[in-house]
Amino acid sequence: MNERHLDFLYEHWGQRNGWMSFIEQNFVLSQMDLDYLKWRDDNDQPVHQKMAKWIDEIEREGGLEIYNEDDLGKKLVLVNQKINMIEMVADGLSKEDAFIYLSVSDLDKLNSLRYRIRNQILSKEMPDREVKITDGEIERAREFPLFRLISNLPKSHKILCPFHHEKSPSFHVGQWGYCFGCGAHSDSISWVIRSQGISFVEAVKQLNRLPII
Repeated sequence: MNERHLDFLYEHWGQRNGWMSFIEQNFVLSQMDLDYLKWRDDNDQPVHQKMAKWIDEIEREGGLEIYNEDDLGKKLVLVNQKINMIEMVADGLSKEDAFIYLSVSDLDKLNSLRYRIRNQILSKEMPDREVKITDGEIERAREFPLFRLISNLPKSHKILCPFHHEKSPSFHVGQWGYCFGCGAHSDSISWVIRSQGISFVEAVKQLNRLPII
């Protein structure tokens, strides 16, 4: 398992009591993997200091000033540029620093923003479309837990990945899904689109009709 997958495990389970035993029981890890997780735990403070350094650098570069851009086309260009810049910086770092950098960067927020802007542009280009959705509806749909959409989910919360062919389950399902085999991730919206073959708008509407528990 590479460091990115291990960092994912640590960030999601490392603060829980008995987390190491839980991870050993539920994930197939080598001794080298376990040593890395123990290193992360022992060096948590230095890691967070590095994270704080990256956050400062991101803020000096302008942060998310693109949120204030009114023109949707220009805003989409700026979002794409920001995403490319973050990915280029990560490519030039060591693996360890790249994972830390990406974990504190705005990459996830930017990808989500890019998705919303594309939907807004589509809405403006198709003013006669009967079904329209708001940013609030998109956010509520995106936050709907993926595990609630999958029936007969095993206790391990691992299933066969829908994004690549595999014989052993490596797709972990929680609030959202992540495949430790191919690196694919999915929120509830993309899961519904892929599994049912419906549009983005239809998926958002469907998820918003589900009861919140």
